[in-house]
Amino acid sequence: MSRKFLVVSALVLASALTACGGGDDDKNDEKKKTQAELRAWAAKVCAVDVTARIDEARVALADVGTVIPNEQPATLRTRLAADISRLADADNALADAIDRAGIPAVADGATLRTSVVAELRNAAKGWAGIQAKVESLATDKQNVFADGLRSLNPEIDGLRASAHTALDKLHRGEPGKALAAVPGCAAGKPDALPTAPVTSAPTSAAPGGTPSAGASGAAPSASKSPSASSSASTTPSGPPPSGGTSSSSAPPTGTAATG
Repeated sequence: MSRKFLVVSALVLASALTACGGGDDDKNDEKKKTQAELRAWAAKVCAVDVTARIDEARVALADVGTVIPNEQPATLRTRLAADISRLADADNALADAIDRAGIPAVADGATLRTSVVAELRNAAKGWAGIQAKVESLATDKQNVFADGLRSLNPEIDGLRASAHTALDKLHRGEPGKALAAVPGCAAGKPDALPTAPVTSAPTSAAPGGTPSAGASGAAPSASKSPSASSSASTTPSGPPPSGGTSSSSAPPTGTAATG
């Protein structure tokens, strides 16, 4: 074999190795760029005002689960309506943040963004509808009022499932990893947004028609953001006895998954 052939072969091999090395570098650079874009996107989704709104919704959910002895139906109605309004606000705030953040740098980013935003907005509209129904309930007869509240449970189950589905989509794959990497990012887990208030009331009343307790509620098991942990951790799993009676209603059969 001639010396000239060996030299030419060495040059060809060196060029091939250089080309391979360049390809790897290009792939690494592209990956780093994509990760940087996802981090920037996640930071926009997890804006302080958004996580604060979600924390407020956690407080509202805890309040829905608060039993207040001798609370009048009219007072309970006002309280529940305000709490449900905060849940709608949280859905809308997160939808707005995802919309503003733009398309996440993944293959199906545009579809993901459109789908999640649409589902959260629909959930927010649903909560607004339930709020209106709660506000329209007559409070002069406690048993009728309690039945009206319990009749809303199927709708609440549906909204809970819809919001969970939306957040689960957001939490998958690289976008989910980017969200989870943001400190205190409540949007980073599918169970972060409180979406399962239980609107119910006892059917029994104390002498004179005075309600013996307020609403009962059950919050989904969720990882709490720092500013909300103190309130969410106190959410009861069910109504305690009040005056020797307990609520005859039960929470919806569906449960929110934990992530």
